[in-house]
Amino acid sequence: MSRTAVQSILVPLSGLTLSSRAVAYGVYAAKRLNVPLVGLYAGKALEDSPTEEILVRSFQKDCNLSGISPSLKKIPDLSADSIYAATGNGEGSLLLVHRKGLDNGQNDAVSFSELATRPTPASLMVIPPQFLEIESMGLVYDGSGESDRALDLAVALSRSAVWPLTILLISEDQSRIADLSRTLEDYFEQNDQDTPIDWVTVALLGPVDETALQFVREGSIELLVLALTGVDQQGRRLFQESPIPVIAAR
Repeated sequence: MSRTAVQSILVPLSGLTLSSRAVAYGVYAAKRLNVPLVGLYAGKALEDSPTEEILVRSFQKDCNLSGISPSLKKIPDLSADSIYAATGNGEGSLLLVHRKGLDNGQNDAVSFSELATRPTPASLMVIPPQFLEIESMGLVYDGSGESDRALDLAVALSRSAVWPLTILLISEDQSRIADLSRTLEDYFEQNDQDTPIDWVTVALLGPVDETALQFVREGSIELLVLALTGVDQQGRRLFQESPIPVIAAR
């Protein structure tokens, strides 16, 4: 399995982005992971949105107050096409998306569904309305190839930010959970020699979406990682209702 660490954090700048605390999360994660923070702003102002100058100035002020020197990248607009093009090859990028972007028809928010179906390898981080410092993180793991890549990303994040990692093994089949547990033990035996991380598994019986949401709502973690295997109803519910940020790993 390859290790893919986050190499940059991208934040599309709009009035909704600022009000949704995406910038706060971007600044926080950039400092914790020690990676560049890039603000994407539209060359053409959106209807009923703050002007380009106000957005950029507000972004720079928030960053400077936190000791971050951000980069800025001007793109034609904040459509999925323009944002996708701005990610380049996307390798190692983490693109922050405000929660309201999950709903179609928002005139200053790109649709999460549009970004999720793009072929860019950039991972997506969906931001909840309220900011909360991240002290620990979780991963939904099901043993699939996509979930293996999410595991790689979660381990890289845990190691870089020194966040304890709770791996959720969710199934209605106890034997399946046992198999997944053995797979993880083998993984960490092979991949966690040089810089071990603080990790633990939690076995939960039930449907993935409802069970994961219940665990998140209990407040044990402040960040959740899962595989992006398509925007199905299960995934959409986690992104829409989670009170903490959710990273959809490529």
